[in-house]
Amino acid sequence: MPSLVSTQKGSKKRSATDGDGPVLKKKKLATEKIKTKSKSDSKLKAKSTSSTTSKATTTKKKGEEDIKPKRSRPITKDDEDDEEQDSDDEDEDRGDDEDFAVDDEDEYAMNVDGEDDEGLKITKDPNGSSCSSSLSPTNTSPASREAHQNQRALTAHRKSLKPHASLLSQAKSHWALARAQSISSSERQKHIKNLMDVIRGNIKDIVFKHDASRVIQTVVKYGGKEDREEVARELEGCWKDLACSRYSKFLVTKLLRLLPSSPLRHSIYLSLSQHGVIKLLLHREASSVLADAFEMYANAYEKGILVREFYGKEVNLFDTTSSGLNSLLKSGKSSKKGSAEMSAVSEEERTKVTKGLAGILEGADVEKKKRVLKALKENLENLFNNPDKGAIDHLIVHRALWEYLEGVNALLPDATPADSAEKEKLRREVFELILPHLPSLAHTPSGSRIIREFIARGSAKDRKNIIKAIKPYVVKMVGDEEACMVLWGVWDCVDDTKLIQKSITTPLFTPVAPAISLGSSSSSSSASQITHIHTLLSTPSGRRTVLYLIVPRASRHFPPGMVRSLLEVDEVRDRGSGGGGTEGGGGTSKKDPLVRQKEVREGASRELVEFVEGSLRMYLNGKGKEKETEKVQPKTKEMSKDVTTPTNKGKEKLTGLEILSDPAISLVTLEILLYAEISSGDDKGDETKELKKGAMKALCEVLRTPYPSSDSDSSSSTHLIDTPHISRLYKTLLQGGHYNHQTKAVEKVDRRIWDAKAFGVEFVRTVGGEGEDEDEDEDEVEKGNVIVDMCTKGERGGAFVVAELIGALVQEGGEKDEETEAKEAREKLKMWFTKEVKQEIEKGEGKGKKVLLERLEML
Repeated sequence: MPSLVSTQKGSKKRSATDGDGPVLKKKKLATEKIKTKSKSDSKLKAKSTSSTTSKATTTKKKGEEDIKPKRSRPITKDDEDDEEQDSDDEDEDRGDDEDFAVDDEDEYAMNVDGEDDEGLKITKDPNGSSCSSSLSPTNTSPASREAHQNQRALTAHRKSLKPHASLLSQAKSHWALARAQSISSSERQKHIKNLMDVIRGNIKDIVFKHDASRVIQTVVKYGGKEDREEVARELEGCWKDLACSRYSKFLVTKLLRLLPSSPLRHSIYLSLSQHGVIKLLLHREASSVLADAFEMYANAYEKGILVREFYGKEVNLFDTTSSGLNSLLKSGKSSKKGSAEMSAVSEEERTKVTKGLAGILEGADVEKKKRVLKALKENLENLFNNPDKGAIDHLIVHRALWEYLEGVNALLPDATPADSAEKEKLRREVFELILPHLPSLAHTPSGSRIIREFIARGSAKDRKNIIKAIKPYVVKMVGDEEACMVLWGVWDCVDDTKLIQKSITTPLFTPVAPAISLGSSSSSSSASQITHIHTLLSTPSGRRTVLYLIVPRASRHFPPGMVRSLLEVDEVRDRGSGGGGTEGGGGTSKKDPLVRQKEVREGASRELVEFVEGSLRMYLNGKGKEKETEKVQPKTKEMSKDVTTPTNKGKEKLTGLEILSDPAISLVTLEILLYAEISSGDDKGDETKELKKGAMKALCEVLRTPYPSSDSDSSSSTHLIDTPHISRLYKTLLQGGHYNHQTKAVEKVDRRIWDAKAFGVEFVRTVGGEGEDEDEDEDEVEKGNVIVDMCTKGERGGAFVVAELIGALVQEGGEKDEETEAKEAREKLKMWFTKEVKQEIEKGEGKGKKVLLERLEML
């Protein structure tokens, strides 16, 4: 058998001169740690001696460039897979605190004899294995030292023979100074100018080298607009090669970001479009560059330029706007002339390009529309048949796919059944193509709209297949602003609410951690299950999703643009709900939308109300036992991540009070208590009232804390009721609905769903002092101290709450027993609010005292 050395050309595993065998790779890692530590120590020392300069530099650096946007993340990707986000700062900033990485040959040259510059030596395992190593000072022999020096000299000679060796050496010396962290802006600009003087005229020759690419990125990052444009002009004509390079691709996205108004930016988009967008999307390195350029930096016109490649050769070669773009690209190679040509593009051409496929098909005959759609479909098939390339995750592909569906909808006027059947056939082919990849589309606006379009138009079988495809990603979809709308589309269109409950709603309430016991209590719940709801409420999209189950499309929580997008799907769904099915171009939903909404709400209400009650019980049971509660730590990493909320950042536990103390979450709590309902066999809503009874009591027990005295420490003198959003929550619950500013009236909720009078009675009974731990000898007047103190002490935030409490107790209606309880509650309030208390309220300066005094007269 021939030797390994003879069969492997240029093998780096040569025997070391001192007989210690091949160098272990761990040696370099250990050496880098030592160097990094020494560098960090020296940086700390430098910061302490020049704090003024550092502060000034930091302030300047923050203003030097804007915060770079981030591309939307597919829900199919794990949180650890961040490498394909491809930040354009990644390659240039990587290793800023380390020495510049040497080539592989140089690395071997430094370690060939088993030692490095620090005098450290890697010793081999005495048993002959290379799995263990140690670092120790060494006294090298003269022969070893001489071999080391010879190898270094040979390495230096090899490097000097490479093209532009001296230029790169000079550039690196200036680059090391220009990228230093603790220098002033003026000094940095001086080094950038020197660096530009070195590389000027040779940028295109050296940009593809991994080290030189980082040097040029530094110029673009810290240089001025003139420097950036000079770099861009030298690189004209090779944007495609730069995008396909492992190292230089970051330079392309950096120039797109830092040259927002330069005509040279448009030449980059034109060049990328000319060299084939489809081929670039299927390229491992260029795919991310094109995705960033389209999603984060392109305006509407530039997006239209990139997406034209999907329309086929007929459009790109013979369309009127294509000839103008081609001539623009040729003239753009001369900077000044190209700028003039770009500014001279007619407004009509810009509008047509911006419209995308609709602009191309506008005024075209049916045959041309079919040819263009066929070419677009073939290009989409090419991408979706190669999912491993990652192109199907990008917004540009989703935009092209949505334009295809819009083109199909506008292809024929639906004059005959044959026309409708042809259009349905085209949609069916695309649906079958993308069905296995639906989760990869959900995170972008166009992708989310595509899935909702197929949900609205699909048959019952199609909808089941869609739900099956997205079911594993339901929890992740709730946390994404666009993907959550797909779930809303399912709730709006699918008639099988049992399937929705099982596949979509139930996973949101699935426990993700064991129950956390917070001590014994007389309440029904002494332990709390950590479910996905705890994490969903920490994000805006998660809160909206929970609200969509209860109050879908309420203007209080859903912006107009989001509602308009949902209404577009409603039009498609309702177009075929009259019995036409997909033949009429619409969906197959048969249920009345209001009936469907009620069933979806009933399916989630029990878990949501129990969540509110359980959270409040968690707080009440842990109250006064903070030390024991702090010892409760999540046992798994997954639990630790899931139970963290915005109200206790840095902690790995829940107190339960965040459903009230967090203003955004308190809005969700309010809507759950007001509108949650479960199906009952009678018209009284007894089952819903019974479900909310425990939450009512827990909500009142939270306020039983004695009102802090006005002379106490400021950190403990704030009662919960003095917090504006908490006060508003109790006020809205007691008035029985939200106040409408247009009609100047309260929109009352059905008493079968929320009984404000019953809540008022419970409020007086519980907050007033009655409970399991009450003192039997306590005077009746003293029991109402907390309610009275709300209106006479502190911020007096309870004035409006007590006013609405009286309004709830005096309203007519209800059973005889309820009227009796309400009368007793009114008598207690009348006894607590004596003449002296009223005088004290009148003397105070708190808000709502006038309304409160008027309501007290009603008692």
